[in-house]
Amino acid sequence: MISILNYDFKSLNFFHFLLLLLPLTLVSGPFLPDLIVTLISFYFCFIFFIKKKFKSVPIINIFINFFLVFYVVAIISSIFAIEPTVSLKSSISYIRFLLFALSTYYLLKDNLILINILSFIVLILIFFLSIDALFQYIFKYNLFGMQVYGSRPSSLFGEELILGSFIGRLFPLGFIYIFTLHNQKKNILFVIYTIACLIAIIISQERTAFIHFFFGHFLFFILIKDFRKIYIYILSLGAIFIFILLLNKSNIFDRLIKHTIDQSSKGNHVFLYSERHTDHILTAINMIKSKPIIGHGNKSFRFLCSKPQYSTEKITRNRSFYYSKYDQKVTISHSPKSFLSKDLNGQKTLLINLSRDKKTYSYFSVERLFLPSEQRYIFQTTFDKKSLVNNPRPYTYNVKKGDLILKFSIEHINGCNTHPHHLFIQVFSENGLINFIIILMLFFSIIYLLIKEHKNKNIINYNIKCTLLVMGLIALFPFVPSGNFFNNWLSVVYFFPVGLYFATLKKNNLS
Repeated sequence: MISILNYDFKSLNFFHFLLLLLPLTLVSGPFLPDLIVTLISFYFCFIFFIKKKFKSVPIINIFINFFLVFYVVAIISSIFAIEPTVSLKSSISYIRFLLFALSTYYLLKDNLILINILSFIVLILIFFLSIDALFQYIFKYNLFGMQVYGSRPSSLFGEELILGSFIGRLFPLGFIYIFTLHNQKKNILFVIYTIACLIAIIISQERTAFIHFFFGHFLFFILIKDFRKIYIYILSLGAIFIFILLLNKSNIFDRLIKHTIDQSSKGNHVFLYSERHTDHILTAINMIKSKPIIGHGNKSFRFLCSKPQYSTEKITRNRSFYYSKYDQKVTISHSPKSFLSKDLNGQKTLLINLSRDKKTYSYFSVERLFLPSEQRYIFQTTFDKKSLVNNPRPYTYNVKKGDLILKFSIEHINGCNTHPHHLFIQVFSENGLINFIIILMLFFSIIYLLIKEHKNKNIINYNIKCTLLVMGLIALFPFVPSGNFFNNWLSVVYFFPVGLYFATLKKNNLS
């Protein structure tokens, strides 16, 4: 174990300290981490062009070449974008993340203990955020008096509900310090840290972070043999915590599980993630069909999503009609729960129950009912909610398979948003086929490196390298929604472990 306390910090320069501060600044928002990235990027330019001290290795050269191709393609696509100023501002400045990764490598390759210190900082930070979030969940305000937003604690992130995302992406970094400890301390801290992360992610109610967390631990279970037995304790403690939440009738699992299942289908349609996410992706696919080679330019989705040739408005309108899948009964009845005071003066909720579909819709989600008469003809009925609510007798109708039952209210008329909420789809639609292939190759390259490292577990820094590669797979995990690929905060999180991984290639043992 390398002692952090005995390290001579006087040997570090200003930019070493900036790197050590980076995880802490990620909590403050995008400005400070982006400022650090920019300063460190300028430092690399000084080292490379003025001092001419930078020496690379083959794997880094390959990464540089692919990044530069990605960068040039992004600029070309941005030149022809609908809003070239916005697109070029994003694409031209994106070079700083390559310089940041290379500068991180340069600063740490001869100071690998700093990776251990960075890990310790992340470990303490996540412990604090987890305790603070749990306090906020219980008492409705955190240790600094910041109130909870709705039912989702966010600790120091405030209105930005990204506590789960932060922990779900960065939690592996805390393991690097744990790996340097002696066995008994290592095992205990591994369990406590993992449970703390799990608690914070669950109470944050971020479903993507929940999947990232379990995907990361699935990989650790496969890759790091020393911790396989410990997962028995983690699963036991996790189950106890979940049981306690269920006893408290928490709405957390309604959001994590029930709400997720409910969002996956509506009426006659099944969705990828949710109806809203499906519309984002369909809009992006329409954009891909229009410009498959170079795409529409960085951050162009928000400007094109409402245009008729890309919009999903027609699909959205057609999807709102619900046809019966079977011969079944439709019953209009009351809910035992009362409305909030703003809804129908405290009247009870009106429900539409579909017997064979085993579905129940409140009138909030229904715009019109289409119910059959005795002659089994379909007629349109304006949904007179108040008169139906005032009549205590349930209305029951027999409907045939294929009959039009109801029309859902349309909350969002198309798939418009700031980005498609899927990393690979976004890159394809905004930068085209070439950059999509580069991102895909990067994803499979990380898998290849993990397999290669796993075959030779005795190599120097095996656990550390695996941890950083797992962070890369979490960042590029293609089976969940994602944030904006060109978002500055996320880009810092993407490229930070790249520089750390390159630093571990130097044959010095960190652990």
